[in-house]
Amino acid sequence: MEEVNTNMDLHTFLEELKKDRPYDILEVNKRVDPFLEVSTVLWHLEMANKNLVTVFNSVNNLKGAKSTFKVVTNIFASRDRCAYILNTNPESISQKYGELERKTIEPVIVKPEDAPVKDVVKKDDEVNLSELPIIQHHERDAGPYITAGVCVAKHSTYGYNAAILRLQYKNLRKLGVFMIPGKHTDLYFKCYKESGKDMPIAIVIGHHPRFYLGSQTTQPIEVDEYKVIGGVMGKPLRLTHSESLGKDFLIPADAEIVIEGKVLVDVEEPEGPFGEFSRYYGYQVERGRVIEVTAINMKKDAIYQDIFAGHADHIILGAIPIEAKLLYELRRAYSSIKNVHLPLSGGGRFTCYIQIKKNFEGETKNILLAVLGIHNSIKLAVTVDEDINIFDESQIMWALATRAKFSENIFVIPKCQRISLDPVPSNFSDKLGIDATFPLDKRMETLKPPEKYKQISFEDYLK
Repeated sequence: MEEVNTNMDLHTFLEELKKDRPYDILEVNKRVDPFLEVSTVLWHLEMANKNLVTVFNSVNNLKGAKSTFKVVTNIFASRDRCAYILNTNPESISQKYGELERKTIEPVIVKPEDAPVKDVVKKDDEVNLSELPIIQHHERDAGPYITAGVCVAKHSTYGYNAAILRLQYKNLRKLGVFMIPGKHTDLYFKCYKESGKDMPIAIVIGHHPRFYLGSQTTQPIEVDEYKVIGGVMGKPLRLTHSESLGKDFLIPADAEIVIEGKVLVDVEEPEGPFGEFSRYYGYQVERGRVIEVTAINMKKDAIYQDIFAGHADHIILGAIPIEAKLLYELRRAYSSIKNVHLPLSGGGRFTCYIQIKKNFEGETKNILLAVLGIHNSIKLAVTVDEDINIFDESQIMWALATRAKFSENIFVIPKCQRISLDPVPSNFSDKLGIDATFPLDKRMETLKPPEKYKQISFEDYLK
């Protein structure tokens, strides 16, 4: 088990970040409104290329009064910061994440009196979601959305599934939820629906960043994701009994806030639109599902966590586990694979760059076909040589301009399965593979800094 010297909650993470990387966190003391003002601050930071963890110390709730909660957001908006979270370097994030998620660790159960999330418990008529500083990020969003809500559902055979789903505020005790068709939460719900039962659900808002990364795992449905989260955290996830979902339904003991409820099988309402990872508005779902909230658990000093939807905070968090899956699957089949990257420019889903040390002519096409098939969201795959930095898109474009022979090194696969949030107006998705590597027998020598002065740093000339 990896040693992790932390209490593994959000408070401790923020304290450690302030100590280790004070330049990486911004505190906003001015009182702000959750309706578009919080996101306006984040837009300005992004345009200034300052994707800092941002703590809003004074935020209104949905009633217009000052909220008792601080809001923290933008935690995952920097790949360098995600490397810090996983104790690695930015180029090795995917490999490190993949190693951790495969080291599943059994959770431990603690008594409610030992669970900080049980400091304050509200049930039934005491529940009032408008007391939370739920953010509306974009003008055409259907309303305020909980964007950092890890939705936990339980299956009698498979155990627990965790997924970040978009959660639209409807009223004091009701949320709209969008479950992506065919994904695990949707499949769990169908099992409940077939038996005519509402599906119990817990919504975790605020936890250590490794908890969030673990919740995005792409492991098979039969893998209990509480165990995966423990592996990513490097220690057993502490769980306690839910307040309204039964003693056998467990919730994270160290979370900031846990909302409990049930997804109703016999109620459908419109949900959306919502600003998605594609940087377009996701469509309105006419027959969306509804969560009836039954209880809220929270720490006495709970922090409300938000994810800046449609931006780096949203995109990088979702991309890292997919990169890990790609790297693991590709390396099982091809010894030439060096690294993979899902860039921000492709929403962390649609575009993949693959760095290889080519062994044979023709293998690049096999690799491209594999990438396009491993994850159905990927529409563009590009292979490059090992001297190309796949995290620098100017180098990717240089490789395309100088190494790809377009008449031979590009192929299109038409009419593939389209993911529901693909903004292209079509029932299908075309897939594109591009080989931007040199032929083995015609590799050209690239320009490099002089070897003679390799040990001299730039700072030496500023003295």
